[in-house]
Amino acid sequence: MEQQAVLTFIVWSSHMAVLQEAAAGMPGDVHVRILCSRDVEDQPEACLDAIDAARAVFVFRGADAAWNLLDDRLKLAGANVPVVCVASDPGAWVLSSVEPQTAERAYRYLSYGGAENAARLMQFMLALAHGQAVETVAAPQLMPWEGLWHPEAPEPFFESVGAYSAWYNDYAQRKGLRGRCVGLLFGRH
Repeated sequence: MEQQAVLTFIVWSSHMAVLQEAAAGMPGDVHVRILCSRDVEDQPEACLDAIDAARAVFVFRGADAAWNLLDDRLKLAGANVPVVCVASDPGAWVLSSVEPQTAERAYRYLSYGGAENAARLMQFMLALAHGQAVETVAAPQLMPWEGLWHPEAPEPFFESVGAYSAWYNDYAQRKGLRGRCVGLLFGRH
């Protein structure tokens, strides 16, 4: 019987929800540990233990000094398992034990954002954990940097105010809506 795959993700807190959703869709023989920047500060031993237990590690490293605690453990783990360490600072990428192109692709899944890319990142890391070709995993889905979204729109997003307004005016008329709209700004991921 094959050993259960353990994937460890240590990421910024803002990425937690979408990764947890993606982890819920993983096969039953895959155990996913997701820790966040707060855990790096408050529970560093839990982060180190998660790295030690992993068959593949993904870290989206922050710049705070607390993250330095993980560096030696990531280097040690990288001798035995695939480690993808990405960050806004390209200097942290040297902690990856995979080819730079592999780390860059994993980074695109996370930076492009969205539920589909989070699910693909999970599959990508699982392929790395099993030593399988990552080319079998769908490429990151390009997402716009900005757009307009409505939960009842047939489009996943609108790229312009004009396109949104055209849809919304018809929608509001059908629903009998009057008055002003409220818009919320939120992050891509």
